[in-house]
Amino acid sequence: MKAITMNWIKNTGLVLLFPALIFVSGCESELEGFEDNPNAATSVSIDQLFTATQVKTFFLHESYIARSACIWMEQMMGTDRQYSSLAAYSITESDHSTEWNMVYLGGGLVDIQKIQALCDDASTPQGAHYKGMAQVVEALMMHYVAAFWGDAPYSEAAGTATEPALDDQAALYASLQTLLDDAITNLGNSTAGTLPENDMIFGGDAAKWIAAAYTLKARLYMHWVEGDGAATTNAALAKAAAANGIAAASGTAKTYHTSVATETTCWYQFYISRDSYMTAGATLVNLLKANNDPRETMYYGNATTGDTVKGAARGENYDGHSYLSSTYFGGDASIDILSYEENLLILAEAEYLLGNEATALGYLNSARDAAETKWSMSADTLGNSTSTGATLMGEISEEKYIALFLNSEVWNDWKRNCYPALSTNSGVPGRFYYSDDERNANSNIPIPDNQPARNDNDPNACS
Repeated sequence: MKAITMNWIKNTGLVLLFPALIFVSGCESELEGFEDNPNAATSVSIDQLFTATQVKTFFLHESYIARSACIWMEQMMGTDRQYSSLAAYSITESDHSTEWNMVYLGGGLVDIQKIQALCDDASTPQGAHYKGMAQVVEALMMHYVAAFWGDAPYSEAAGTATEPALDDQAALYASLQTLLDDAITNLGNSTAGTLPENDMIFGGDAAKWIAAAYTLKARLYMHWVEGDGAATTNAALAKAAAANGIAAASGTAKTYHTSVATETTCWYQFYISRDSYMTAGATLVNLLKANNDPRETMYYGNATTGDTVKGAARGENYDGHSYLSSTYFGGDASIDILSYEENLLILAEAEYLLGNEATALGYLNSARDAAETKWSMSADTLGNSTSTGATLMGEISEEKYIALFLNSEVWNDWKRNCYPALSTNSGVPGRFYYSDDERNANSNIPIPDNQPARNDNDPNACS
C-alpha cells in the first residue's frame, strides 16, 4: 500500500458505503489500491457515513489485532506460515499497518467526526442522540489504538496538521473518557432528533448506547490499574462506571454479519481462505476440558482427526486441530464487543482491588450465571465459587479469559494480571509497532528500534 499521510486522508472524503466492501478476501487486503479509486463517492449522506464507521469498528474488532491477541493468549494458535511466526511473537512494523490505517482512513476518525459535525449543524435534522452514538463509535475505534500502540495521533489527526503529533497515551485515554462523558450527555438529551436508520448495534436504542459507553469507560479505567500508581483510584472509577454499564445480556454490543459471503465474520472468512494457518489453542481447550466446561464444544468444533476438540500447543504445526464451532461461530455469527459478562467481571475485579471480597465474589457468580443463560446451560453447570483471597482473584481472571473469547481485551487483561499462565511468557509483545506507512509519511513516528517495548499503562512484564 502507498504511504498514507494524514493530509491525504483529510482531503479525500472516501468512505465505505456497504459492509460487503470491507468483509472480503479474508478481511486482509480490502484496502489495497483503495486510494486510487476513480469512482469513489465525493458526497455521501450521514447514514452512509455511519454505516461505514460501524463496519470499520466491526472489522477492527475481528481483524489481525484480535487474531494476534488471541494467539498470544493461546485461545487460538498460529500453526502455519506467517501465523507460526506470529505464535512465536515475531512481528514487524508492517504486520498491523492495515488496522492502523483503517482507524484514520475512510470510515475512520475523520468520517466519525464529520458525522458529529453534521449532527451539530442547525440546518440538518440530526441531533444529540445521533451524535452520541457516533462519539461512542469513535471511542471504540480509538481505544484500540490507545491500548495497543500507546502514544498516537489523535488531537491533531483530523485537523490541518500534515504530520500530526503523537498524543501521550495517558492524555489519549483522558480524551476518550471526556468523549464518552459527552456521548452519555448527548444520548441522555430529552430531544432525540433524527435517529440513524442503520444502527447495526442497538437499533437506535439510546439507553443501550449509554450503558455500553459506561462499560467502555470502566474498561479504560481498568487499563490503568497497573500503570500510574493509583490502582484503587482507577478501580473505584471503573466500579462507578460499570455500575451504570451493561446490565443484561440484551445490552451486549456485538458485530453484525449475515450469511451473504461478503458479509460474514472475519474469523469465518479467514478459515475459508487459510484453514491451516490458525487453530484452537491448547491452553484454553485444556482449561475448558479440565473444568468440564460445556463452552469447550460451543467455542470449538471437532478436530478433523477425531470426534473431539483438539487444541494446538505453541510451536505445533497444523495437524487437523480444531477450529471454531460452526454452530456458534459460523459465517453469520455476531462477536461480542462489549458484553454483559465483561461488565460483571470488571465489577468483580474492581471490588476485589478495593478490598470488598464478598461483593467481588457475588459478581463472579453472577457472571457465571450469565454465561449459563447465554449458552443455554442448565443452572449451576459452572457452579458457584466460595473462594477468597488470591484464589478468588485467579477465578475472576479465569472466568474473564473464558468469557471474552475472541476478544482482544484478553491481551490487556493479561498484561495487567498475568493470567493465563502461558506456555512461555518470554517475548510476548507489550505493544504493536507503528505502521511503516505512517512512519514514512510522518516524521513524528520513531523507527522501530526507538519505540518503547511497553506502553506507560503496562510498566511491568509478566515473568
